[in-house]
Amino acid sequence: MSKLAASPTTQVLLSVVRLSSVNSSSLYQLIRKIHSNNPRIMSFEMSVDELKEELNLYTIDSHGNKEYKYPEFPAFKRDVLNKSVKEIIKNTEIKELSFEVSGKIGRKVNTLKFTYSLESTELPNEDSEFLDMFDKKFPPID
Repeated sequence: MSKLAASPTTQVLLSVVRLSSVNSSSLYQLIRKIHSNNPRIMSFEMSVDELKEELNLYTIDSHGNKEYKYPEFPAFKRDVLNKSVKEIIKNTEIKELSFEVSGKIGRKVNTLKFTYSLESTELPNEDSEFLDMFDKKFPPID
């Protein structure tokens, strides 16, 4: 079987399945969501708190207030961002992904800028075969 062009939805599904970390999966899906809204722009800025919201990195205390996990940026960078970026680059069509601090309030990191690039959306042969097998086991409902 030759390589097939993957629809964006198929590519996202395959990539999400390859990611073992919830944080990696959430960051990947955020990037794809932003990319689908504006495919020509390959970067975005986001506040650290907004990013933690998107990644569901918070708890609700007994008073109903949000408490963000990883209150110190170095731990957030080390335990979430660096690991997620590495896993996304290794296992998805996003082959270049980096982030940098783009804003601070005093000495506290406030805003990050992410830059990325996507590889071709052609499916490798084994992924095409997997999708064919999936379609045979679970035929589309007309």
